[in-house]
Amino acid sequence: MPGATIDRYRTMIRQPVYGLWSGKLNMSGFIEIITDALWTGLKGAWEAGAKAAGIAPDEMTDREISQMQTDIFNQFQYVPGFGQYIQSVSRAAGGKLESTLPRMNLWVNRFNEFYTRGRMMAQQDQKQEWVLGPTEQHCGSCAKLSGKVKRSSTWIEADIYPMNPRLECKGYNCLCQLTPTTMPLSKGKLPKIP
Repeated sequence: MPGATIDRYRTMIRQPVYGLWSGKLNMSGFIEIITDALWTGLKGAWEAGAKAAGIAPDEMTDREISQMQTDIFNQFQYVPGFGQYIQSVSRAAGGKLESTLPRMNLWVNRFNEFYTRGRMMAQQDQKQEWVLGPTEQHCGSCAKLSGKVKRSSTWIEADIYPMNPRLECKGYNCLCQLTPTTMPLSKGKLPKIP
């Protein structure tokens, strides 16, 4: 959802609510449209939160994607009850559309929750760039790693870090650093070190 905003999401929720309340939609149409709106809006919110932490949607980890999907799917279980409430206060039942606003606003507030969760999860696993230290000569390992950008978890899993005794320089006098960055992730795997 490019340019995910809470106002756009609010409109996406309001339309099926009005449709069911006014009788222009039946329950199955309401469920289909609102679940699509939830998926699109909450996914967009999560991705916008991750982007605020410097992580593009295509840079999200499998764990982040899985958690996002699980959290969105968990929202779907509440849709039928919301629909039943709307029908109980519908125009045909003599109700007012305004009576749906408090519950609709609960759904809209999920946007901020998903934005925050996406940002927090992405910040746990920041992107780190290998930056060469201010020495005249660099070992082959450090030179190959220079400028590589990977998530912290990738560096940890590969057991590659500055001053590592596995580097060609054995880590002696190594002044290289892993520095937080907003640069795009480097494509491919990290080079092998001895």
